[in-house]
Amino acid sequence: MGYKKIDKINGMRHQAKYIETPTITEGVKGKIRNKIEKEIADRDDLIADLTKLVFINLSLIKELYSLVDLSKLDDEKKEMFEYGFKKYEETETILDYYLQKGDLSFIDRILERQNEITKVVKNEI
Repeated sequence: MGYKKIDKINGMRHQAKYIETPTITEGVKGKIRNKIEKEIADRDDLIADLTKLVFINLSLIKELYSLVDLSKLDDEKKEMFEYGFKKYEETETILDYYLQKGDLSFIDRILERQNEITKVVKNEI
């Protein structure tokens, strides 16, 4: 079984809770998910990988944004981006931890897992 976060029931907001949902175990999708979980990584590892990838991409976007001619953006978008990146700079992330450690091997692990997942999907479809 999996879990799905819900924070609205019948259109009414309430305290967020998790409800149990069936895990897909049948068909091609189920076969692929089961094989990935057995042979490559469990869901927790994959979620951690994706979190790291999000922060890598945010850092990349931030760097690319610094190269953009801001005069082409309307004031509202410019303000939103500047606020978002300022908050991002103030937030210590798992990426910061790895950079401080000088250990970027996590990137290799993530990309290796993604490569293996792609192989499983290609072989099963």
